Amino acid sequence: MPLHSRVGLAPHLLLLLSVLSLLLCLAPSPALARESIKVVDTTDQSSSFSHHSHQYAHASSSSSSSAAAAAASFFSMTLDGPDWTLTNRNGSIQVPATVPGVTHTDLMSAGIIGDPYYRFNDNEYRWVSLDSFTYSRNFTLPSETFQKIELVAEGLDTVASVYVNDVLVGSVDNMFRMHTMDITSAVKHGDNSIAIEFESAESYSARKAKETPYLIPESITEWQHGLPFRNYIRKAQCHFSWDWGPCFLTQGVWLPISVRAYQLAVIDYVVPHIELSSRDEIPRLQETNGAGSDWTVDVHLFLQCSATNPTVVAQATLAGVSASASIACPDGGGEMESVLALRVTSPGLWWPINLGAQKLYELVVSLEDENGAVFQKSVTRVGFRSFSIEQQSVQGQLGTSFFFQVNGVPVFAKGANWIPADSFESRVDDEVLEDLLNSAVEANMNTIRNWGGGIYQHDKFYELCDELGLMVWEEFMFACAMYPRDSAFLDNIQQEVRHQVRRLASHPSLVIWSGNNENEAALGGWYPETRKNPYRYGVDYAVLNTQTVRATLLEEDRTRPFLPSSPSNGVVEEDPYVQRWGNVGSEHWGDVHYYNYEAMCTDVSTFPDPRFASEYGFQSFPSFATIATVSEQGDWAPHSPLMEHRQHHPEGTSQLDKQMKMHFRYPSNGNSTVFFQDWLYLTQSVQAMCIKAETEHYLRLRSQAPGTMGALYWQLNSIWPAPTWSSIEYGGKWKMLHYYARQFFATRVVSSYETPLQTQASSFIVYVNNDDGAAEVRGSSVKVSALAWKDSSLLRTWVASVPSVSAGSSALAYENKTMDMLSGIGTRAEVFFHLVWTAESGEVLASNFYIPTNVSAVSLAPASIAFSNFKQQSASVVSFSVTSTQAAPYVWLDTSLAGHFSDNGLLLWRGEERTIEFSSQDAVTPSQLQRALSARTIRDTYQ
Repeated sequence: MPLHSRVGLAPHLLLLLSVLSLLLCLAPSPALARESIKVVDTTDQSSSFSHHSHQYAHASSSSSSSAAAAAASFFSMTLDGPDWTLTNRNGSIQVPATVPGVTHTDLMSAGIIGDPYYRFNDNEYRWVSLDSFTYSRNFTLPSETFQKIELVAEGLDTVASVYVNDVLVGSVDNMFRMHTMDITSAVKHGDNSIAIEFESAESYSARKAKETPYLIPESITEWQHGLPFRNYIRKAQCHFSWDWGPCFLTQGVWLPISVRAYQLAVIDYVVPHIELSSRDEIPRLQETNGAGSDWTVDVHLFLQCSATNPTVVAQATLAGVSASASIACPDGGGEMESVLALRVTSPGLWWPINLGAQKLYELVVSLEDENGAVFQKSVTRVGFRSFSIEQQSVQGQLGTSFFFQVNGVPVFAKGANWIPADSFESRVDDEVLEDLLNSAVEANMNTIRNWGGGIYQHDKFYELCDELGLMVWEEFMFACAMYPRDSAFLDNIQQEVRHQVRRLASHPSLVIWSGNNENEAALGGWYPETRKNPYRYGVDYAVLNTQTVRATLLEEDRTRPFLPSSPSNGVVEEDPYVQRWGNVGSEHWGDVHYYNYEAMCTDVSTFPDPRFASEYGFQSFPSFATIATVSEQGDWAPHSPLMEHRQHHPEGTSQLDKQMKMHFRYPSNGNSTVFFQDWLYLTQSVQAMCIKAETEHYLRLRSQAPGTMGALYWQLNSIWPAPTWSSIEYGGKWKMLHYYARQFFATRVVSSYETPLQTQASSFIVYVNNDDGAAEVRGSSVKVSALAWKDSSLLRTWVASVPSVSAGSSALAYENKTMDMLSGIGTRAEVFFHLVWTAESGEVLASNFYIPTNVSAVSLAPASIAFSNFKQQSASVVSFSVTSTQAAPYVWLDTSLAGHFSDNGLLLWRGEERTIEFSSQDAVTPSQLQRALSARTIRDTYQ
């Protein structure tokens, strides 16, 4: 995320990189040793399966002897739980620990440290990041004898040596890989011990940097209060700090760990490659919803075999179709790959939300021994959908289009960027993920970009996106830096890519792989080193990104598009691969990241007209309720030492102040606590106003050739309570922006702007946007009403008919000179506009408002906000009415109860009664909500 340089690549570097990329792609890549067995079975295809998460399970057979044989063929035992001990390097700390978990959370549970997020504790507890810790425990193995026994660590953070019964069984240096270690000769029947000795990420990365013959630059500023050399270690890059997050270099067993034992073989991965048999079928998918469509499903099975050279039978079943094969494991055992080929006709399709259902099927894979006994089963949910990024020339326009096409339907990508939900991933449980992703859906999003400086997300994240219809733009975990290209580092990356692609490829929600976040932009000139020696770093970048990441990806998954970076200009050709180098800020190709904190944020002339906006945003602070949990009264001022410490974006608070003063009167309450609360509220009002204006601009451009077809604002969530770009605070509370996103990402939107902004010659322009993928809107109309601030009286109305708005398009609805509209009714400071888009039937499709001046210029009268008519709608939902005695913009409803409102940041006027619903996380009664409900207005912030 944002380091906002706009430096293009030098011409000589462009030539070098273009040639190098071509040569790298033509060069043969190392092939995996594999045996592919394809068996096609076209039996009945009519049945489907209910939704289940991926699992491994024992399966019994029809005879007791077969069942016993199967049971003896495979055994698995989790090592997760509270039975671990955490010990630091010199033994002065020894406390109970829980796995999955990390050092900071275990030390907090033991009372050694307090809340790491409280006040300056990110600095106070830096010693935890600099120390080295060991996780240890005992475990008991049963008396059965197995050919092979393995320790499976799904995620170790990050550099560690693993000992079983004091025998070194493995060394690891990548938190993004699953590590499988042969412990057959190290374990014994009965009691055993395991110790995982971690090294501080700080000492490891500093040592690697010292060993490298030249500096490999990264992006870090003193504002971040972080540590350097993050790019030398395969760890979440934001753990070293970011401009929205703290520095906590965690250590620990951050994902599940288990022991497995087997006689014959075991499944490591089930990777289905699902594609239409012919691309000629794509145009018919929307009309038929898959009926009659023909799909190939290559089920790639990755097995670990014992050394006994066994033969096993694999069977795959999907949508009523089955295939089986006899697989002979190689001499000496080890990994092998087999492919079972299925053909499925007329499946239900998986669609992004609001375009159709999210049909999911169970792919069931089992392994049988030579007696027909099933000894292992895997169940993986899959979906059928086609996806492409369309990059086509547009007649009369420079550049190409850039848009998503799902099942033959062009889709405007609406959403936000995702960062890690906590510095300590063991605290990111299913409830946290469900709350955040459901909040995205409630804000009418259809796309989430998993940013490349964090982690490949938890399994539950992708499962929820499958269910909810959220498309996932998945980045490989590289961000805002150059990276090494020594052979050990590249081999580590290759294994990381293999694991993550195999782990995630079954999810229909995952639609894009992207190489990194902003590394290509950084290569263009962010650092003195890259400007001085562009050839060296250009080669480094191409070898890592093209020869290693992309080449490995293509060996594992050719069913999804690969973007070289974000932002990027895309590619000229896929085969041979030719990337389009150049200024990655160009509006004419690919996606853009755009940030401008200096200009008037409602002035559309300052916004780009991009093909796809994958990052843009403005900061805000969290609410007082959230910031109060990590601060004390002496901290409650915008520029207090703590608030300055929390502000990791250079001059971020000053930029907020500047935007605030452009639009609003600066708060002036003499009570310091009330002043701070007012100021926090205004930061969220500014953020909501700015991103609303920019997003509506991108939505209007979708039908103006060549068109904008994506708006992913930065960012959805926060990693801690601090100033960030998020629309959801740490802990799940919605900011005003998230309520506005619910409106500007709605299926139907009416919006307006002025050009040029607020001048005598300004034109007032109204657009409507129909994001329904199938339904055209005919015979609608738009009404613009001018109301007076002083008494909410209706001054004048204008009605424009809108004959037709086709599915998936925007349309001009009304245009007039602003001064002509104001003539005879008032000045800019005396009037506001209310917009309503109405269907032919009279149904209100959308509404909005426009204020033709800065709110600071309006003489707002004190407004009294009243609540009434509280009604129980369900156990957790209460409705109520809200009214105001005066016209009041940006009215903020608040409550101490956990949950969210149906609307917020309201513009109310005298005589209007608005019905609002509050959805609580827990059961709530009308009286409970009534006691906890409050409101704040812009006028309240005046002295």
